[in-house]
Amino acid sequence: MSRNYGVGSRDMLFAFYILINRFYQSFSTIDTNQKRIKQFVDWLKINTTIKRLEDVSKDIVLEYANYLKYSGLKIKTIHNRLSVVNILMELARGDRELWVSPVYDAKFDRKTNVAKQYKGISEVDHQSLILELPERISVLRKIQRGLGLRFEESCKEDYKRLWREFKKNGQVTILKGTKGGRKRVVVPLDSNYKSIESALNHAAKLQGKNNSLIPQDKSYVEFKRECYQSLPKGSLSFHAERHFFANELYSQLISEQLGYEITTPVLDEEYQKYMNGWCRYLSSKFDIDLDVVRKADEMVRLIVSECLGHSRIDATASYVGGR
Repeated sequence: MSRNYGVGSRDMLFAFYILINRFYQSFSTIDTNQKRIKQFVDWLKINTTIKRLEDVSKDIVLEYANYLKYSGLKIKTIHNRLSVVNILMELARGDRELWVSPVYDAKFDRKTNVAKQYKGISEVDHQSLILELPERISVLRKIQRGLGLRFEESCKEDYKRLWREFKKNGQVTILKGTKGGRKRVVVPLDSNYKSIESALNHAAKLQGKNNSLIPQDKSYVEFKRECYQSLPKGSLSFHAERHFFANELYSQLISEQLGYEITTPVLDEEYQKYMNGWCRYLSSKFDIDLDVVRKADEMVRLIVSECLGHSRIDATASYVGGR
């Protein structure tokens, strides 16, 4: 293998640029991440003698994370700068041996990332997109949409097991590719039940004798790269399906709890003009006691968070908006 893991350039910075162009789709994201990774390479040149990707170790990434932590930059900025290093080193190496968790390894404060606008993909755009994608990748997106799975979870799960469990109980237990190895039980959305039933059956057949939808001749990283490269330019990423699931689930559950048809803070156009607190808005609009609304909202947000594999109520805000 040639220098820099055979990416296609002997220059470390240009090797990173090649990986960015392979992995990311939009021009703005490519430009932003090129600037972020250049900051890492510049830091390497000043603080180390490293000139090739093979010489980057986890200790080096931890040192960079420590530098970011005390740089005085905003929390979101340091998370983003470390994230691009993690992702590109994973793509270059084909494993996650150098991955540094911003919270658990680097001891960064958690990001507070409250969604201000809807980041999901509409049903029309979803249906249009899956017609353009290869069969295996199309099925992955359907399952991410119906169960709220992370990309890695959807790739690594055993769909023969999920299909058997779904037929028996109408729900599935997510075991593979989860953060921290935390398993969780997910019940499909009411509005998407038939679609996920069909998708799970299809995935189980596509999987064949394999243990997941990752082809036998590919690693997870190689399959991930193939999936992202298959997306048409300008299309929404896989994560948009997870945003759809979170918003649909919140809407379904809060409507059941309060007895009215309710959407989410990022989808309610009337609330966008009100902006004096979501719970106050619902209390005023439907003439419901504020404490009743707050308790229902808190419970629903916790359920959504658990279905997404977070188990933190504040994580829900990054999908549906604040309280």
